[in-house]
Amino acid sequence: MCLRDAFEKEFSHYDMDGNRISKRSLPDSREFQVVKNFPTAKEMTDILLPLAKNIEFREFDFLKRWMVMYETV
Repeated sequence: MCLRDAFEKEFSHYDMDGNRISKRSLPDSREFQVVKNFPTAKEMTDILLPLAKNIEFREFDFLKRWMVMYETV
């Protein structure tokens, strides 16, 4: 299961701009709405392509994190 699929199981909704909004609770019972977007490698590459070269996108499913590395042009 990819990172994006894992987070789809959490309660969330989408705003008018297509941002995924999830609720987070703190130990002191305060709750917050947070933006949780999970771009694909292609989406990140498309965004960076005008500004970067040697773009490398890595997902770390076990950490629920991703990383992108690139060189500026």
